[in-house]
Parts: sequence; C-alpha cells; structure tokens
Amino acid sequence: MPSSRATTLKQTGLMNSVSERAFDNIAYIAKLIFNTDIVLISLVDDEQQWFKAKIGLSLCETPIDVSICQFTIQSDEPFIINDALTDSRFSNNPLVTGYPFIRFYCGIALHAPNGQRIGTLCLIHGSPRTISSHELKIQRHLVHMIEYEFMRRTRAPLPDAVQPSRLNEVIIKAQHLLLTTHNDQLTFDILLDDILKLTSSAFGLIGEVLYDEDQQPYLKVHSLTNIAWNAETNALFERNKGNGLEFRNLDNLLCKPLVTGEVVITDNAAEDSRSGGTPYGHPPIKNYVGIPVYSGETMVGLIGLANRINEYTQAFVDSLHALTSVVGVLIERNRMVQERKQFTVSLQHAAYHDELTGLPNRRQLDREIKKLTHALEPAQFSVCYIDLDGFKPINDNYGHEVGDRMLKLVAARIKHLISPKDSVARISGDEFVVLLNRPANTNDYQRIIDTIAQPYSIDDIMIMVSASMGVAVFPNDTSHADQLIRFADQSMYQAKSEGKNQVSIHDAKQASEREHKIEFIKELLYAIDNRQIEFAYQPKFDLEANQMVGVEVLSRWRHKTRGLLMPGAFIPQIQGSQAAIALDHHVLNEAHHLQAMWRRSGHQLNVSVNISGDYFNSDLFKRRLEAMAESNTGHDNGITLEILETTTIDDLDEAVGILKRCRHCGYRTALDDFGTHYSSLTYFRRLPVDEIKIDRSFITNLQTNTNDEAIVESIIYLSRRFNREVVAEGVETQEQADHLLSLGCHLIQGYLISPPVSLEELSYNAILS
Repeated sequence: MPSSRATTLKQTGLMNSVSERAFDNIAYIAKLIFNTDIVLISLVDDEQQWFKAKIGLSLCETPIDVSICQFTIQSDEPFIINDALTDSRFSNNPLVTGYPFIRFYCGIALHAPNGQRIGTLCLIHGSPRTISSHELKIQRHLVHMIEYEFMRRTRAPLPDAVQPSRLNEVIIKAQHLLLTTHNDQLTFDILLDDILKLTSSAFGLIGEVLYDEDQQPYLKVHSLTNIAWNAETNALFERNKGNGLEFRNLDNLLCKPLVTGEVVITDNAAEDSRSGGTPYGHPPIKNYVGIPVYSGETMVGLIGLANRINEYTQAFVDSLHALTSVVGVLIERNRMVQERKQFTVSLQHAAYHDELTGLPNRRQLDREIKKLTHALEPAQFSVCYIDLDGFKPINDNYGHEVGDRMLKLVAARIKHLISPKDSVARISGDEFVVLLNRPANTNDYQRIIDTIAQPYSIDDIMIMVSASMGVAVFPNDTSHADQLIRFADQSMYQAKSEGKNQVSIHDAKQASEREHKIEFIKELLYAIDNRQIEFAYQPKFDLEANQMVGVEVLSRWRHKTRGLLMPGAFIPQIQGSQAAIALDHHVLNEAHHLQAMWRRSGHQLNVSVNISGDYFNSDLFKRRLEAMAESNTGHDNGITLEILETTTIDDLDEAVGILKRCRHCGYRTALDDFGTHYSSLTYFRRLPVDEIKIDRSFITNLQTNTNDEAIVESIIYLSRRFNREVVAEGVETQEQADHLLSLGCHLIQGYLISPPVSLEELSYNAILS
C-alpha cells in the first residue's frame, strides 16, 4: 500500500514527472548564488528519491537508504553537514566515499500544499564549507518559490487573483534576471514595472526594511515609480534613486506594514485615517496595498502598490505569494552583496590604515610616495620621519590606555597642522611620517616639532612629550621611494643622537657614515653568532699577598678581512646599538663559563668584565638578573661587573636599584676609570659598588705630577672611608707599584704584572700558581 508521502506526490502530479523550466530556473538561481558543485530539487518517498531539477549530478535517483535527504525531510530546520568525512553518520556513506563525493550538504524540506514534507532543496559541494545565515534565508525563499509551483498545480485560481499564466511569466522573467544579471537595481526596476503591469496598478515601490541604532524599522526604497509630480520632487528622485530613498516616518499608510507586520489594504485612501506622508503635489491615492516580505520570521522588505483599476483584496495578496518570495530572494541577495562589498572595503581600509588613529599605515604611505615619485611631472616633496621622545615612560607611568589616547592626540595635532595636499601616516608604535607635498623649509619642519611639544591634558594629567624628526627631500636626496623613507629614518636617529626634540635634514656624508656603522654592527652581530670573538685575560695582582687574585676578560674580534681587532677599533662604533648589548652579554657568558671551570679545578679567582651602559640598562640584563635571583641568595659568584661612572648619570636612582639587584645575584661591582668623568662624593655615598678602579691616566705621572698624586691619594682615602676596595690600572713599573703600595693601594693591573694574554698563555706561564 503506498505511503501517505507517495500518495501526496501522485496527487500533485509530481511523481516521476519530467523536468520543467520553473524548477530548473530555481535550481540555476541557487547555483549562481551559492556557487556549489551540485544543486538538487529532490522528491522523496519511502523507497527512493529522484530529482525534479538537478545541476552538476549525472544520477537521476538514489535509494532511500543512502539518501541524505531522508534526514532533511524529518524536520523544518535546515539540515547541514559541514564535512561529511568527519561526521560519523555519513563518513561511510557510498555517496560520500564514492561519486559524487559529498563533503558539504545543506538541505531544507519542501512542503506539499497539504503541509506534508515531500522533498528538499539541497546544496552539495565536494569540499568542506560553511553557510551563513543570509545564505540560509535566501535558500528558504527559493524553497517558497518551489512550494508555490507545487501549489499552482493543485489549487484552483482564487477569486480576484491575478492571472496565473501572466504571474508565471513575471516569475520566470524575474528568475531569468536573477540568473543573468548582477545589477540588482536594474532587476528591482524591471520587476516593479512587471508587477505594476500584472496587477494593473498605477504606481508602486519595492523597499528593504532596515533598522536604526535604536532598532526602529525604516524603509529603504530600491525601486519606486517616478511620478515626477513637480520639478523639485523629480530632482530629489533622480538625486537619491541610486542610493535608495529612505522613509523613516512610519505614521502613514505607506509604511504601516512596518509597524504592524501585516498586510495593509485600503480601497478608500482619501477617507483612511492612516493616509498621509506623501509629498506635496503627489497624485491622490485611491486604493493601496502594502505587502510585507518575510525571510523566516523576519520582515525584510515591502511591496507597495496603489491605484489599481480593481480593488485590492486578500485573495489578490494570496495570489502574489510566490512573487513575494522572488522579491525576498532579491532583497537577501542584495544584502549579501552589500555586506560583501562593505567587508571588502573594511578589509581594504584595515590593510592600509592604522587601527588606533585611523591614519594611513606604512603600506599606504609606500603607495603614496611611489605615486608622487612616478607622477608625470614629479614635484619636490619632503618625507618627515617623526619619533616621539620619551614615550615609553608615559605607558609605564599612566598605562597603555593613556598612551593610546596620547597617540591619537598627536595624530590629530599633526593632521590639523598640515594642509589638505599633505598627509600623515602612523607606521609603528610612536612613529609617524608626514608627507609635505610641496617645497618646504626648516620653518615648516620646526613648526611640526613645536606643535607636538605643546602640553597634553588627559584626565586632568598634564603630559609633556617632544619629538625628533628626520627629513629627506625628493628629488634632491634620491628619486627612489624606498630610499626616501630610509634616509628620513636615519636622519631621525641622527636628531635623537644630537639631543632629541630637533630636526635633522638628510646629509649624504653623514648618511654614508651611518650606513657604514649599520653594516659594521651587522658584521659584529654575525661575528658573535659565529664565534669570531676571542678573549684575552689580564691579571689583577695583590702586592701585599704577592699573588694573582683575579683576571679581567677582554674581547678581541678576529675580523675576516682586517685581522685581529682590539676593543678600541670596534666598541666605540657600536655604542647605543643592539650589538653593544649582545657583545657584553656574550662576554659575561664567557666569564661565567670560565669561573665555573676554575671552581671545578679548585682555583679561587675573581673574573672581571666590563659592561656598557647599553647592557647595564637593557631588558636583556634585567631578565638575566631576574633569572639568577630565583636561584641565588647573595652568595659571591666570583664575577665583578665593571661599569663607567657615566652609566649612572641619567638616572642615579635606577642605577642604585640595578646595582643592588646585582649584589643580590652574587655579583661584585666596580666603578671603572674612576676620576676621569663626573666623579663626586655622591657616587661614593650612594652607589653600592664594591670596588673603585683608578684610571691609568693618573698612574702614568704618579711620581712626577703632584696633582695626579693628590687625586690618587684622595681616591684611596675615600675608598677606605666608604669601605671600597681600590684597584690601580696601567701599572707598568716597579716604582709605580711601590709608590701605590705606600699610599695604601695594594691591588694593581698593568704590564708590570702581565699584558692581556690568552687562556693558554695564562696557564702556561704558571700565573695561576
């Protein structure tokens, strides 16, 4: 006995029926919109499923036991499989493991006029994918169009309904437009014109329902009959029809369906209390119908028709059901296209603009510079590279939120200062580039710096920040876009090195020297990584105990072309760079290895290393101290860190804190070359160092220059009073050694004892013994 579903299929005349143009068109629309491999309009009974329309599949039917559609017709909800191979229900299905190799499936049930689920509209793809809510809404509209075709085969024409044959022509034409054109505005206009002719209405509209920030609906009209009731309104119509007229006042007959969500019909508009809202001079509305267009339970559009020859009735509205589904598909497709366009625009904006300030970013800056340099008649312009001075403390002291607001204020000031022809970009943290698209001078550059340096008020906090600027000029300095930014960047660093808060204009000679320095720094970093740094060791001797008590580790660079370089040949050139930090870190590592080796062999010798201010104040050194503090509680590790007095000048409190952490980690510390810089009692009193090293310049003339002798004697005296050891450097004669001993200094270094030697020579000469 046939099942109820089979009976329904026979009653509708769909059982084993041939293909029809209406169903084929809907399948092609789905293929066009969703870009899937396969689209099927399937019909299902208890034994098989066959296809009323199909695209991309050679099969005509499949057994019910392998059909995925059998699951779809069990519910009105979409049945979605994002990847069939990972779904345990279908991973072994022959339609998944074999032809047509289904990976993605999305089906929605089709209903017969009696409400029974008899088939599906399904989308199939050969690779995993997902489907958006918008796409599901469009698929539901297509389902409604299919269901209308089912209904048309079984239902007698309603009284006062539009002629079914003419309605079918309009629907097929609309389907054809959906298939053949991507110009939705044109499709809306043609469809409205066809609806007006079909319904014998004088004028009408097709609109989309949107929602404002307060979730209040309003109507955006995509197609509207141009009544052209006067020149003013005609001009308004022409001006706005491209972007769509908007109706936000809903207290009128036209927009009442947006308020009630229901069909609005009136056959005596003049007497209807809901009338009004039409512009002055508009032809009188005799009768009107407003038909809301739904996607699921959401109202997405409105069809408004007016001044029909006959009356508008509910039967008339019911006869347009399939047509409203076509309008729904068109509205949803238009939304999807607009969302994709907006997403593309937002992606493009994000790709070329800074998220925080909204300014162009480095990528957009490069495009603008290249455009200027490749102009048919290139003109002079300046690239001004700006870096804020001392911005990091703002983040540290007030937090990153204040820092971000500060950057926005800086960006706004610069943007307000420059002309519309100029531009400004933020290319990283606190770095900006201004393009002055005209011949400029030092006054123009200085005005930018001065503007940035004005005080900022953020949450009642007054913040001061200055900026350093480097300038390169096209075509004077170079005609290459990438070199302009590089030259301006280099000049900015020159302004930093000269004291900050100033402008440095590109100079070819200075740039060449900077280029050489950069290459030199790269070479040294490579040398560190590839073991081209060698070490020499100069003993520290105790005259009273007559024995060596330690060594100072000194670096040498075995250069691939220049041979063995002494520290004076490379250390001054790397000051202020990452190479200086990397070298000191490398030498300190060597000191730890050497100390560990000596302690294993029973030698109790101190190892001294020089560390620069760059390394002393670096995050790398602070991280080393943090790591050591976890395993060391102040026990002497046998290593002395020698720093210059100048290292502590910028922030004495910070230096004291770091020196205390060094002591906690087991390091001894020494002030190197003492007396040659800014020596004062403050250093003796506040700096927690263990040792003072007298510079060799005072030792050379110790016996012949009474001033030098007085300085050395004072240093020795102060060191004793402040409980510091004192070491004399550069001792070359026995007379100097004897004199130092008589003054109270018994620790010395110098050629009298030994020049810097290799570790092998140190051991061979039995100095360790």
